[in-house]
Order: sequence, then structure tokens, then C-alpha cells
Amino acid sequence: MPTGSYTQTEPTDSKTYINNESYTVDTKYGKGYTFNTTDKYGNINGAYTFSGWDTENGNITSDLTITGKWTFRETTVATHNVVYSWSDLPDAQLYDAAGNAVQRPTKPEGHMGLVKGQSYTVNSAKYSDVYTKDAFGNLNAKYTLGEWNDPNGGVMGESNVTISAQWNSETIPVSTWTITYEWDGDEPTGSYTQVKPTDPKTYTNNEGYTADTKYVDGYTFNTTDEYGNINGAYTFSGWSPKKGNITSNLTITGTWSFEETTVAKHNAVYGWSGLPNEQLYDAAGNAVQRPAKPEGHMGLVKGQGYTVDGTRYGNVYTKDAFGNLNAKYTLGEWNDPNGGVMGESDVTISAQWKSEKIPVPTWKIKYEWSGDVPTGSYTQTEPTDGKIYTNNESYTVDETFEEGYTFNTTDEYGNINGAYTFIGWDTENGNITSDLTITGKWIFRETTVATHNAVYSWSGLPDAQLYDAAGNAVQRPAKPEGHMGL
Repeated sequence: MPTGSYTQTEPTDSKTYINNESYTVDTKYGKGYTFNTTDKYGNINGAYTFSGWDTENGNITSDLTITGKWTFRETTVATHNVVYSWSDLPDAQLYDAAGNAVQRPTKPEGHMGLVKGQSYTVNSAKYSDVYTKDAFGNLNAKYTLGEWNDPNGGVMGESNVTISAQWNSETIPVSTWTITYEWDGDEPTGSYTQVKPTDPKTYTNNEGYTADTKYVDGYTFNTTDEYGNINGAYTFSGWSPKKGNITSNLTITGTWSFEETTVAKHNAVYGWSGLPNEQLYDAAGNAVQRPAKPEGHMGLVKGQGYTVDGTRYGNVYTKDAFGNLNAKYTLGEWNDPNGGVMGESDVTISAQWKSEKIPVPTWKIKYEWSGDVPTGSYTQTEPTDGKIYTNNESYTVDETFEEGYTFNTTDEYGNINGAYTFIGWDTENGNITSDLTITGKWIFRETTVATHNAVYSWSGLPDAQLYDAAGNAVQRPAKPEGHMGL
């Protein structure tokens, strides 16, 4: 049933019918009456058709409702598509400005299923510039997408539409380079000079190159001395770099080496004997480096003159195990069997170190007592050392008497009345540099012996005046004196 703006007004019948009176159905809407519907863009999208009333003309016998039926048939509206297209983007790998490979740009998704009159929006996404490279990997062109061109101005027409744009290209200059050659190492000179290669080619950046092949690795030629003897050879070691891809003006370096050949040459060297293989000293006893022989005369040919070294060598000394100078060594004259002219073989110029012994002092050690020296039956025997010491030799003080060693003394009755204590030697272990007296000191501490008394006592004598046998009064008897401090 039509609704909204398509609503149809139902007929009305205001007449009051008498029972069995005849009536006629309204004829405004005839069977098959049809009208179209449109979408919001004005396109026909369907049609309503009146199928007729459900009641025919007749005689009324009760209140009557006559129903008219409508049908709707939808019509498909033709739809069209908006698609995007571009041109002039090369069919090759593309890159960003840093030279990194990127995926090909993707066109925007179009607008599908639009009807006539329906509006759409042209894609406004910004596309980054893309680049191409030449055969050597150089960025050689930049591509920038131009503005989109929409022939319909954003409103769908009666057919599909293509929105188009063009990739505009801009050539990027690519650097070019040259190659030069130079020598390094033992470059041949004079009559042996070698001509350097040249390369007139202009290379595109990153283009491959290969070094000149005129001089191969290991190429060798000989040199001669003034007498025509081969005295060396130049060898070409090769180019560096040999090949690669050029990215700047390039200098390729060829390296030469020269190996000298000895032409019947001999050496005059110095040799000596008599110098001990140990640390040496000056006269003051300071350690010195071993004398070095003069440098020889190397690479002389037969008949070539040389001069015997005239350096004067100072005396050197050795020491014994105790650091005493015990010998002096003096270098004698050099003896040259060839008299300053090279012969047909090597020669040794020789000399001898002459030795002279130096007397080293010796010393003795004596022991003695000091302080409260024990005497009599308490006498202690002083240590003795019969050894003869070399100057600066180490010695050890006798250990028979240890510091703090103590022994007691007694009186005639065997009571302890004192003690001797050894308090030590006045010298420690060391190195002897003169005759030495080592003194041990004793102290005596007296001990008080406990004393007792013997006294007299009696009993039985009355406490009254006493008399002798004649009856004379006498003094009371006195007890004997006792023995005190025993």
C-alpha cells in the first residue's frame, strides 16, 4: 500500500443506503492503475499498481467495507562506478629518496554502485614521490603525482567514470667519474721508470671498472750495478683496487717492491774474548750496561777499504757474591788480519779483555760480655766464631743465649738469692764491613732470702725474790740471748 508521499486517498461514500438498495463501487481507481516511485536522486526505483476492489456492484444488506488492493514492483536502478587511473609511472622497481626499494603506489579505491545524480568525493590522500634507478643503482628520476581530474565534478552521470592523474617526472643528474693511475712502494726510477696507464673513459656513478692489465701481478725485471752484475729486481705486486664500482674520482695504485741481490759482498765484524758473562760495574761499583762491540762494516766487496774503530772503551769491573769489586777488565788493541782492506771472505777484527784481580778485605767476629757479668761458678762461656768473613758477607749472631735467658744463684745453704738474666746482644744479623765485636749484656736481680729466729724459754721459776744457798738475795736469772735472722 502506498505510503509517505505516495499515499493514495481512500474514496468515501456518505450516502445512507436502504436495505437491499443497489450500490456502485467507486471508479476513481480502476483496476491496473499504476504510478512510479523514485529514489532521492530522481531515478525510478519501483511502481505501485491498483489490483482492484474486492467487491462488485450489488445490493446492500448490511454495512459494507469495500477493500482495494495495491501491489508494489521494485525496479533496479542502474548503478555505475567511479574508478581511479594514472599514467606515466614507469613499470620498474621504485625507490624512496634514500634509495630504499619501496612497493609500487596503489591507486585509491573507487566508488562502486553509485546511481545517477549521486555525489562522491575525490580522494585527497597525498602520495610520496617515488624514484627510479639507472643500471648502476643511481637515482635518476623523481616521479610526483599530479592533481586528480574528475570529468563529472563529483556527481555520478549515466555511465561509469574514470578519475585520472599523471605522474610528472623530473630527471636527477647522476655523477660521473674518472680514473687515474699512480705508483706506490719502491717505484722504479731513472732508466728503470715504468709508464703509468691512462683511462680516458668517463664513468657513471657506481659503474663497474677493472684495472689496467698491462702490468700483471708478479711482473718482474732486473737491475744491474755499474759492473753489469744483477744487484736487484723490481716486482709489480698488483693494482689496488683491482676492480669494483666507482663512486668518486678514483686513483688506482700499483705497488712495486725492490729486492736487492748481494753481489759477492763480505762483512768485517768485531769480536772479543775474556769478558765474563755477568753483570758489570764501573769503578764506583755502579751497575753498567755491557760494552757493545763496534758496528761492523757490512756488504763490502773484495778490495773495498774500511777503517778499524778507534773508540776507547772504559774499564769495567765484576763483583763477588757479596758485592765487592773483585776484578778489573781492560780492552786490548784491535787486531785486523786484513789491514783495512776487504778480502774474498768475511773477516773478524778481534781484541781481548785483560783481567786484573782486586783484593777484597776479610773480617772476624768476636763476642764479649758486659753489665752484671756472671762470675765464679756462674761464669758463662762467651760464644766464638772462627769463620773468616769476606767484606759485606752476611753474618748471623750466635743463638746460644736467647734474650731473656735466666738462671738462679744460691747461698751456701742452697737458698735462691738472685738471678742472672741475659738481655740480648747489641748487634743484629747483618753484613760485615769491618772486624766486629758483638757484646751481650747481663743484669743481676738479688732475691731476699727469708730469715727466722731461735729464742730461749723456761718454766717452773716462781715470780718472787730469789736467794742463793747462803740466803743472800740474788737477781732473777736471765734467759740466754736467742739466734736472730737465721
